[in-house]
Amino acid sequence: MLKKVKLQALSVVLCLLAVAALGACGSSQDQALVDGEYPMGPLAFAGVDAVYALRRIAAEAGLVLFIDEYRPRELERHDLRFLRVDQDFEAGPVAPVLAQLREQTGNRFDYRVENGLLHIRSTRVEGEQNVLEEPRLPAASLEGDFRDLLRWLRAQEPMSLIGEGDVMGQPVLHKVKLDIPDRSSIMDVLAMYARAVPVSIHLLRAGYEYEEGNSARLVSNAVGLWGPMLSKETLPPYRRRGSVLSTVADVSDRAGANVCVLDRTVLNDARGALDFASGVDRGWPLEEAIERLARYGSNSPSVREIYTWTFDDGLYKLRSARFDYYLTGHDLLQQKVKGGEFEGTLGHLGRWLNQNRESPSEKVFVSGEIDPDWPRAKLHIEQGTSVEEVLYQFARASGQGWNVVIKDSLSPNAKVSGTWAGAYLTRLVDWGPKGREDAASVE
Repeated sequence: MLKKVKLQALSVVLCLLAVAALGACGSSQDQALVDGEYPMGPLAFAGVDAVYALRRIAAEAGLVLFIDEYRPRELERHDLRFLRVDQDFEAGPVAPVLAQLREQTGNRFDYRVENGLLHIRSTRVEGEQNVLEEPRLPAASLEGDFRDLLRWLRAQEPMSLIGEGDVMGQPVLHKVKLDIPDRSSIMDVLAMYARAVPVSIHLLRAGYEYEEGNSARLVSNAVGLWGPMLSKETLPPYRRRGSVLSTVADVSDRAGANVCVLDRTVLNDARGALDFASGVDRGWPLEEAIERLARYGSNSPSVREIYTWTFDDGLYKLRSARFDYYLTGHDLLQQKVKGGEFEGTLGHLGRWLNQNRESPSEKVFVSGEIDPDWPRAKLHIEQGTSVEEVLYQFARASGQGWNVVIKDSLSPNAKVSGTWAGAYLTRLVDWGPKGREDAASVE
């Protein structure tokens, strides 16, 4: 009897040790989803969308990325791009980073890593079983480029409605040879192609759309391609190099002036109205340049100004006409802060402002990926100071002008879990010629 009791006690102890071990790991199930170490360096995000974060994580870990999500019908309900990531990730294996990112974004996606491919599937897609997943393709040996592959897939599965998505600047003409096993699915073949090139895949599912009272309409499942995001990108992929904003940034750099801009979105991204107006610098003196650019280069008083400006305590403060016309978003800038000590870059300031307002709300600053080499400032901030004044204090102390773009909330569902309202906060210099030189442009 005593022996039986001892065995039962030993069993209980072993069970407790097993539970404790799982608790200590905290991610044993997540670790099993990744088939290797895949080491990566540290990353710090002060407000980026989940797609950007995933692309940077994949690049740092040397992985090819395959994102599978729904095509959005409403901007505020975008599957992954409207999930805001605000977190630091330490250097080390990729598995805990992916687990942390998934948790921080409300478990809105699932992931696995197999043979160097990071597969991300939105939870809105998870559980869906349609022609893209069905293992019905015949065995085949193919040699061709990306468009050849899509044509072959459509020929085999006409109802896949699979088409070309965002491929600008990507290797669509790069030819590869694929030996496709019998009973593969379209998803299997796309993963094979991604590994063979290698290039990341972005699948935006759409298929049939149906609304009550209207006939169904066919929309393609779009497949986009992405090269690895090996460096920080502080701006939208498309912007006008010859815009008023770009020219103001160039003029401020040429003259050694500290310029701060308040603007408003046009397309619900980080591009404000001043990035859509054309501007040109004729080498005018600083204040003449600022005055002329406000009228598209004209000095005629009859031309309507697209921004107003003032000079105050060493700062040139510009406010676009679109910013002044709409009141939404001004409340964020006029909120009061709790006060305290601050030290860091502009990205760190965006975080500080989100965390130290007297009346927190869903409105936040999105400040991109933090670069530790950016200019820093050390501030003592008095309680009750407005958010806008704190931004100006940072500009004076760091010598770093900024561009704030208020984000329009286009939907009454702005408070749906995972969405956000607020403003983009970026360095003004990044919008000029001395910013990110490899940025694409819209002419």
